[in-house]
Amino acid sequence: MTEPARTSPPFGVIVAVLALIVVAALVAVLSRRPAVEAPAPTTLPSSTEGEATTTGQAPSVVEPPTQAGGEAPAPGEPLRGAAAPGVKGGGAAGAPPGPSDRRGTAGAPAVLSAQAVMRRAFVPARSSVENRKDVGDNVSGFDIAGSKGVEVKRAPEIPGRIEFSMEPLRVKPGDKYSLRISLVNEGKKTIEIADVQVRTIVNGRETTQQLRPQVAEVASHQNEIVYELRGAWERTTASWSLEAVIISRRQDVYRNRVTWK
Repeated sequence: MTEPARTSPPFGVIVAVLALIVVAALVAVLSRRPAVEAPAPTTLPSSTEGEATTTGQAPSVVEPPTQAGGEAPAPGEPLRGAAAPGVKGGGAAGAPPGPSDRRGTAGAPAVLSAQAVMRRAFVPARSSVENRKDVGDNVSGFDIAGSKGVEVKRAPEIPGRIEFSMEPLRVKPGDKYSLRISLVNEGKKTIEIADVQVRTIVNGRETTQQLRPQVAEVASHQNEIVYELRGAWERTTASWSLEAVIISRRQDVYRNRVTWK
């Protein structure tokens, strides 16, 4: 018997099978290779001279300052209404402090609080009187020429004293005040007034005034207002004192002092 003829597979089928084998081999080879490491990031240059940004970080972007209306100022033009760094509000950097920030300025007195002002009053000292005529060197019981540090005062010809009357008794800044300087004659003769001087010390600053008396004389056992000072109390007054000196024609010198404390 004759054997049937054998037929070979189509050529296209053979090519497809070979292609599949090659692809499978490549996949197996690639799967066994180690993973490739990613390259390290490069360092970026800084946007400001003399500074470098951290590796892997993008440089910071500095936005130009804007004015109150949101517009950027022209080159060389100052900001208007922009707040200074670290300062709340719209004040400009370097602006002078306000009135409440000027306390403690060198050379300026400290402003007293309202409570401290109302606790103070005008306290008079003890009045004194002496005659300024030369006592000479012949004083019974004393060696004036040979003694050092010994001061001899002459008794007044007419005794008297200075009194003060302040209205109001307690003042506050802005108050109008009136200080009356009176001379009380404690003698039997009339005191004829020749001169009146007032020495005022305010915040350590001394001022001396020679005043014209309102009366020419004070009769025996009488109390007369010699002068009246008027003014407005200053807010900056921290210390105040006044000394009055009245000189009679007989050279009797009457003194007294009043202090605000």
